[in-house]
Amino acid sequence: MKKEQEMRAKTCILLAFLALLPVRAVAVVAEGQPAPQVKMKLLKDGGVADFPGWQAYKGKVVVVELWGTWCVPCVAAIPHMNELRRAFEGKPIEFLAVTDESAAAVRKFQKRHPMAGTVGVEGGAAVRALGTGRFPQTVIISKTGAVLRYTMPEELSVKNLSKLLETGSAEGIKRVLVETSAKKKAEARSLFELRVDSAACDGGGRAGHSPGDAQYSGDLGFMLAQAYEFSASNIEISSGLPKQCFSFRLRYPRELEYFIKPLLKEAIAFAYGAEARRTVKEKPVCVLRYDKDAPHAGLVPARKSGRMAGRDGEYSAEGAGIGDLVGLFEWACGTPVIDETGLTGIYDVSLKWTPRDKDSLKAAITERLGITLEPSVRSVEVLEAYPSPDR
Repeated sequence: MKKEQEMRAKTCILLAFLALLPVRAVAVVAEGQPAPQVKMKLLKDGGVADFPGWQAYKGKVVVVELWGTWCVPCVAAIPHMNELRRAFEGKPIEFLAVTDESAAAVRKFQKRHPMAGTVGVEGGAAVRALGTGRFPQTVIISKTGAVLRYTMPEELSVKNLSKLLETGSAEGIKRVLVETSAKKKAEARSLFELRVDSAACDGGGRAGHSPGDAQYSGDLGFMLAQAYEFSASNIEISSGLPKQCFSFRLRYPRELEYFIKPLLKEAIAFAYGAEARRTVKEKPVCVLRYDKDAPHAGLVPARKSGRMAGRDGEYSAEGAGIGDLVGLFEWACGTPVIDETGLTGIYDVSLKWTPRDKDSLKAAITERLGITLEPSVRSVEVLEAYPSPDR
């Protein structure tokens, strides 16, 4: 099992790194020239139909995305492309995702990753005719059937596509092509780099972040908490998933910060062979309540956020919100926490309690902060992780 998971991790590194590497990155068809006639199949109404040619789309803009089920950044871009497709429902614009893979492979993939718009399969000719060697690659075809712009999914927005429909010009959409001069080739670098390594399971997790560089290390529960922004106490992991720990490092252009969580989710899926779904369940919880009239000494309003530090038996923070203290509250309760304090400010906090004594911590929270932790049962959102049937 360990060797199998390590192979998955290495595969994830390779695909994420190569998917956006500018190998050729030169357009076969220049912008302004007619789109080449190509053959492919379209998934349609549960069946497969022949591609009718660009003439069938006359009067419409066609946003073509060249992608692959194996390409982690391509998969990460799917939610963004789905949102655009929904935003332009009924407008003279079509979204066509083209891969050289088979209909069977794509249908299997779509069970886990629904895709709006039309999907072209067995489209190797289209990938070769329109591709630049980079995945994902977006090619915009004009209403008259000409190649209008080479770009990437993250460069598209409701605003610039609306302007394109209004004016017929792609001026507001960034061109993404790499020149092939010797100098440019020497300067070429990957747009994203994702590295996954086996890591020691030390009973915790670590996360670090700086502009353009994010690092995470831990077990599956910790990684899911980071990627899905879920409290660890609200994550349920199937016993069929591996106990192995991994470290993940992502390097990326600063302006593409929003791509990091989708990429991390895909990396976790590849490394662990796991899928995750959100659901709602009745669970034991702790409800936080605040009595402003109860005597307490430690909830001091602060002007700005600052340092936070803690260890078992002691915690202090400058300018912490109640949300910053949730992890501490959940450790004291051993259950998810529901905040009903109504406290929205930031506070200077200082707590001391008997190490490894949850009752002592609860007493300190009440005495110092005026917050009580009351057991209850509530409907809460839960993240369930389970083995992928396709891995």
